[in-house]
Amino acid sequence: MKTRLRPPRRDPAPWCASAFAVVAGLLQEPRAGEGLLTPLDPEELRVERLLPRGLPRAKPRWRPPLFPLLPRQAFELTETILARWDNPYLAWAREVEELRLSQPLYARRPDLPGEVLGRVHFATLLAREILRTEGGEDEERQRLRVRLEAYVAQAQESQEQNP
Repeated sequence: MKTRLRPPRRDPAPWCASAFAVVAGLLQEPRAGEGLLTPLDPEELRVERLLPRGLPRAKPRWRPPLFPLLPRQAFELTETILARWDNPYLAWAREVEELRLSQPLYARRPDLPGEVLGRVHFATLLAREILRTEGGEDEERQRLRVRLEAYVAQAQESQEQNP
């Protein structure tokens, strides 16, 4: 009698909503589409503007709809956003501001893992990347960079401990 060896069982990958579902779901919120397609002003990408109190921002709790049903105008806006800001970070956005910040964040750091994108606000990640590259000699900015690094590392560790 022969025994068949079964391949080892793999756990399924965690479910992640598509970028279309995320963008469409966020556009269903009131006043979400206003000014969304206007380019980001360089002033908006300053660390002081991204983190007004110098503290990491909390990632909002929001679940995208599984199958968004959209009116024609919202569908066209969703397609326009996906075409203009084509990046994998859109699927991890949880508020309209994160949609806008996804492109500069992806341009600065295209290799962030999904666990970090799902737990840390894009403004916090972008501020960390700006401080890494542009840094400066200011002691307060260096302390903020260290604090943001620790915050992101803590988010990664908690994900590894609680998958």
